[in-house]
Amino acid sequence: MTTSDTRLKDAVRRYLETVNSNVPEAMVQLYRSDARVEDPVGSGKLLVGHEDIRAFYENAFAVPLTVQLETEPRGSFGDAAAYAFRVTRGTTTLKVIGVLTFDEQGLITTMRAFYGPSDITTA
Repeated sequence: MTTSDTRLKDAVRRYLETVNSNVPEAMVQLYRSDARVEDPVGSGKLLVGHEDIRAFYENAFAVPLTVQLETEPRGSFGDAAAYAFRVTRGTTTLKVIGVLTFDEQGLITTMRAFYGPSDITTA
């Protein structure tokens, strides 16, 4: 039997694999239609729904990027999982803590990315 936190961790891995595809529409399909994205947290940018999320990923993938886990994802006893990962886009690297919440069907209901200016480096 698969535990709830195992399902959550698997969903995070699936999310990151899809990010690495750099295909905006594939990303949209992971989200519930009324999902919310805050990237980065505290920026005042709150995206709601598939249209906003599609535009976000179209912009993000304009220059191909890759993501890589820095540690194993952490599940919960509820509907959320957290993960530390690194984004590489050209010569820029961004270290992020991400938190995803999911509905009963496994669709993402919220995505929150935690990072600040000191987490961004350029080679």
